Amino acid sequence: MFKTRSKPAGVYSSVFYVAANLALFFCFLQAVNQLGFTYLETLHRVTVNTVIDATVFSREADFFATLILLATLLLLQLPAVHASSRSDGFRIYAPVLLTMLSLIFFLLGEARIVFILILFSTLTHVKRYLSLWGFANTTVLLTIILSLASLARWLSYPFLTTPFYMDASWVPSKVDRAVFYFLNNTLAFWLVTMLILGWLLSLVFTFLRRIRLVKTGRGRIGLLVQDVQEDGLHRLTQGVEKSRLLKTLLDWRLALPLSIIVLLFLNYYNYFPSVNPEGKPVSVDILYTYVPRLERFESYGLTFTGVEYLFTEWHRRPFVMLSLFLLKFLTGFSSVDTVKLSLFLAGVLHVASTFLAFRLVTGDRMLSTASVYFATFSVTTVVGLFAGYLGMWVSASFQLLSIAFLTRAVGDGCFRMVVPAVLFSALALLSHPWSWLLFSLAAFTLPVALFFLGRLGVCRRLGRRQFLIMAVFLLFQLVPEVLALVLFNPPSLVKLVSDALKWGGFSFANLFLYETNVNRTLNIYVGGFSSNWLIYALSVVGAVSLLKYDNHFLTFILAALLVSTPVFFPCNHGPQTRIIYFLPLQAASTIGFFEALRLAKGRISPAACFSAIILMLANYAFRSVANLI
Repeated sequence: MFKTRSKPAGVYSSVFYVAANLALFFCFLQAVNQLGFTYLETLHRVTVNTVIDATVFSREADFFATLILLATLLLLQLPAVHASSRSDGFRIYAPVLLTMLSLIFFLLGEARIVFILILFSTLTHVKRYLSLWGFANTTVLLTIILSLASLARWLSYPFLTTPFYMDASWVPSKVDRAVFYFLNNTLAFWLVTMLILGWLLSLVFTFLRRIRLVKTGRGRIGLLVQDVQEDGLHRLTQGVEKSRLLKTLLDWRLALPLSIIVLLFLNYYNYFPSVNPEGKPVSVDILYTYVPRLERFESYGLTFTGVEYLFTEWHRRPFVMLSLFLLKFLTGFSSVDTVKLSLFLAGVLHVASTFLAFRLVTGDRMLSTASVYFATFSVTTVVGLFAGYLGMWVSASFQLLSIAFLTRAVGDGCFRMVVPAVLFSALALLSHPWSWLLFSLAAFTLPVALFFLGRLGVCRRLGRRQFLIMAVFLLFQLVPEVLALVLFNPPSLVKLVSDALKWGGFSFANLFLYETNVNRTLNIYVGGFSSNWLIYALSVVGAVSLLKYDNHFLTFILAALLVSTPVFFPCNHGPQTRIIYFLPLQAASTIGFFEALRLAKGRISPAACFSAIILMLANYAFRSVANLI
């Protein structure tokens, strides 16, 4: 078995993969403990700075478990060395020597060095005798087991309420939390920065992909440049191995009802008597924004004075307030319970709009169904439940539908599709004008971007009819704002934005405080729940590939990143959080996931990879929500 460089499958390979993964994992935890890594975490709504405790059992028990795993790894490597050809030279001894060296360093207490040595030892051994992708698939499988065990504890917490991480039932959740916060605090800042600059990265990578040949000679450099446009976004799922498990998970008839159940559980998670005996609201804006405004509107009723109040009060969210008024009338709930229910409905709207947007744009069931999961466990959902960002939550959903219909209108050359695009844009404006303004800026940037990208050969050039369709949309989406100004004379969008920038400390001096501001945005503001390294990593992959597919929906995301950049960098944590909330990360991360699968070229199980990612995101969502009370 070891005399050739073939990639055997069998008991030995499975045992080695598991042993190597466990050894690496325990060494990683030991290294994190040795670093004395500190992080910010919100526990029961209080953000505290603490030293991470990356232990499974106890420091002593973990030490002996790691020692046993390293010895086991060494024993598993010896048969391969014994069976190898002597003509291979010193290379056959490298994995064994590295493992033996790691044992020495481990006994000397240098866990950081041990982790690096074991990583090189494992990769060297696996590359020579086994399969790197087989090892990666085992890593994914073990991640699923850990994440599933952790999620089971969070799901059972309202029914088995014990202090967090204080008994054996919390061990998987404790380990998952340690890994999450370590990766979050080391990667999230850089990933968010890359995401905001994703439009630039996408341009750079697009042009690098177009270069097919470089010639040098006589002091000149010649480039052979070709178009690399894909046929469409639906190609993302082509070539993905469609196993029975993946087909089941990505069946919309399962995904949508499951999403509704999960959102209902997330929304009322903290209203179980065992968790919240007093039943006090857990979302910030419930009591401080929506309940008092709803009660004041009720005092006016559906009169001209009442409608005028909805348009002239500082927040200007008439559609949301009218919806709350109607919902309260239909259910008979109190104002507080009505707003609680509305957060759940906003989550359902967010998921439904993401699903419908992908179906409209691509017609691909697998892609649109996968987006349901990414929307359910998104930053939008978690931060929305913490802060009660009801208006922005609803507005973001309508914005996504608006641009999806506009994409179809332009792609099909159909003016009728402009009508729902304008309607949803108007609803977005009437739900949250600040985010609508960012959306409008991106929409106005879209035809300009498409014009220049078409001239550069990155995407198809638009015809006159298509530009006319965009012009009609951009003109008519301003009508609701003009009518509101004429009829009610509300605070203008310019004043609202000006006030928001003042509140956000807009200043070029913030460019020198960028790292400080972003770290506050990610670790402290809104409970630090804006931070999720996995969502950002997938979104960055998605952002880089925005121009790879000839699709106006993706170009809009690029335009949204472009218009967000000049605001994100010179502002503090307030606007930064809102910009992150405005960006369609659930769409970008869905695209990023399938793009990553394409890069893997079928060498890693799509079903296992998808399951691992969704389980990790589910842990993030339930862990965060559990700390809202």
